[in-house]
This record gives sequence, C-alpha cells and structure tokens, in this order.
Amino acid sequence: MLRLCGLLLTLSCSCNVSAADPQASQGSGHWVPGQVFSDCAGCPEMTAIPAGQFVLDAAGSPRTITIDQSFALGRYEVTFEEWDACVDAGGCGGYRPSDEGWGRDRRPVMNISWQDANLYAQWLSQKTGRHYRLPSEAEWEYAARGGLSPQHLKGDLPGNDSANCDNCVGQWANLQTAPVGRLEANVFGLFDTHGNVWEWVDDCADCQCENRILRGATLGNDKSVSRSSRRLRNSGSDRNGHAGLRIAMSLGTEARAAAPQRPEEVTMVGSLLPVTCGKSGKTEPECKPAKEVYQIEVLDKPIVIEGAFFDTDSAVLKPEGKEKLDMVVEFAEKYRDANLDVTGHTDSTGSEAWNRELSAARAASVKNYLVDNGVDADRISTRGVASTQPIATNETPEGKARNRRVEIRSTVRIEKKIRVE
Repeated sequence: MLRLCGLLLTLSCSCNVSAADPQASQGSGHWVPGQVFSDCAGCPEMTAIPAGQFVLDAAGSPRTITIDQSFALGRYEVTFEEWDACVDAGGCGGYRPSDEGWGRDRRPVMNISWQDANLYAQWLSQKTGRHYRLPSEAEWEYAARGGLSPQHLKGDLPGNDSANCDNCVGQWANLQTAPVGRLEANVFGLFDTHGNVWEWVDDCADCQCENRILRGATLGNDKSVSRSSRRLRNSGSDRNGHAGLRIAMSLGTEARAAAPQRPEEVTMVGSLLPVTCGKSGKTEPECKPAKEVYQIEVLDKPIVIEGAFFDTDSAVLKPEGKEKLDMVVEFAEKYRDANLDVTGHTDSTGSEAWNRELSAARAASVKNYLVDNGVDADRISTRGVASTQPIATNETPEGKARNRRVEIRSTVRIEKKIRVE
C-alpha cells in the first residue's frame, strides 16, 4: 500500500516567535538577494533571502508579518547524500534513516525527527564555523511564498510540474519522492517547498514545546494540504512519516538583542499565531491541543505514468526512456499486487493499420523492457491505439516526443487517514 504522510496531527493551538536569530553567523557583511553559496564540499547549497514582509491570512484576519533581517535558506531539502556525509563523519547520532526503497543520493532525506534535524545543523555548524539552524516558521512561510499572495500554490494548475503531491502533475506524484531540483523553483530560487517531504521548523507547537511544527506537506498529501500556510505538528522525537528538513543560517555580523520582557507580559512560544501560554493561577498552561478523531478510509487510486520513449517512426527505446521505465520497475517491485496496462501511441500520418502496428510495437517494447528487468509478464497487458491522438503540437521536437508516447496505467490500494472531529 502507498505509505502516506506520517499521520501527523493538525495544529490546534499555535504561538509566536521572532524570525531573528540570536546567534547570527559571522562572515560576509554583504549579501545579494538570491545569491547561492555553499560553505564546503558536500555542504547544502544556500540561497540568500532578503528581509521583507508577507500577509498572513489566518481565519480571515489578514495581518502583515515582517522579516526584518536577511537570512539564508537551503536551496533544496537536505538530501540523503548530505545526511550520509554527516553520519560518515561521525555526526547525526550515527542514524541512517530508511529511504523507503526509492534510493538515496539526491532524494530528500526523510524519516527524520526534529531532534535528528538539529543534530545535522549542529554538525554543519561545527564543520564550517557558521551557525546553521532550522528556520523559524515565519522565515519558512515567507520564503516558501516568495512574496506571493496567501492563495498562491505551486503546482495547482494542470500540467504545472512544480510540486510533488497526491493530485499534482508529474512522474513522481504520490509514487515516490522526487530528486531535489527536478521541479520548478519559486521566485526566491527555492525548490520543493510544496510536497515531496515535510520540513521541520524550529518552532514549538504547544506551550510545553513537546511537539514541534512541520511545513510544506509530503507527496501523499493533496493540494489542499500542500500550501504555504499549512502547518502540522508532531513530537520532536518522532521519526514516523515522510519528515525531512531544509537548513537555515543567519546572515550579517550583528545579532539583534531581544527586548526586555516585563513581568506582566504574556509569554509567546512557537508559531505565527499568538496564543497566551501564561498560567493565570492555574496549574496547567492555557494553550491545550484540541481532541482530534480520525477514521481510516480504504480506496483504490488510479496511477498514470506517461513517457515519450521513442524517436521518429520507431519502436526502439531511447536511453532516457529506459531511465523512466526503471521507475516503473521500482513501482512494480513496491506494489506487487498492481497490474500494468501499457498503451502505445504514435504521431505517424500513415494508414490506420500502420498506426495500429507501430503503437502496438511500442507497447510491446515497453513490456519487453519491464519483463527483462524482473516484472512478471502476466502482470502486463498491452495494446496499441490506431489513431494518432496527439496531445501536443508536432511543430516542435518536444511536441513530437510527447505524441510518441506510451501510457502505463495501474491501480493501487491505499489507506487514507481522514479527520472527522
């Protein structure tokens, strides 16, 4: 079954924290917005984010959030390659998280707790002499929005291959994590801020800071969850689910001193929305999580994998076609109960008989490749479409490639956790 996000609870009470970091990195006093840099070989690529503002529309009450100090944020989610380098160097507690069988290298690291994420930040800090950390929630949302409106969502338009989520468009959508940097970046030059894996931020999700906040959603969430304003919470020690991280670093040569707090002032913790966490004579904090009730819904999910695998009027697979079919092999290994329906298409202007023969030969080529790579032939049915049925213009090489395609359809059974209270 598809493994969805780690059954994280929706945040029910949220709190406030400053975006300024008290331990600003020492180094260059001049940073150009959008500047990309890396402090060492194997260190994450960082992007300079300018100070600025965004509008938080919480429960229909818009207010302006100001980021008054520039900072740097990881251009990509931290990858398995970067995490494994930390472990190889004796850091990150020696913990090597599972990659769910999807591969490591440039895929985003996941199955990471908030505590694990901070161990990685500490290791980077020791290695480079700079102060790496998790971003604040305000910094994360500001950077993910890219200065755009609260309603903005990358990947919300059909055909926009810029997010990896349940009902997004793209070859990885709700199948497996996408290698970082393969989809479209936002206006700040950041990749995968929507979908792929959840990203830990530094903030607390309750007054005791037993739970922490995650942002950005995962490949198993739909578009309604994969938006800039969505926040979820989980125990800071919990490694359950597709949770990873994006690293941050303060810029500048001075740290802003926190304003002194008067005794009668309310203590604020954890997020963009202020909540009173004072005790007011009570033995328990006023900020309490609401009771949440869920039910499990089982449903069959159709999967379509589309690839342009051929040149001209040929049924010979291109090398890049074979690379894409390797993903189908992985899918078949992971979901052994799922059968594959392979349909060949063509842009040929030949006769109907020729079109049928060519498209059937293309479907057969795909089946042969899958069988040669370990997929049971009994699981694969093939057919060819006689008419050309173009889905793109034949006036460009890209359009022709899309029309010389094979569609691979399958169905997998999933369990989905639905909040009912």
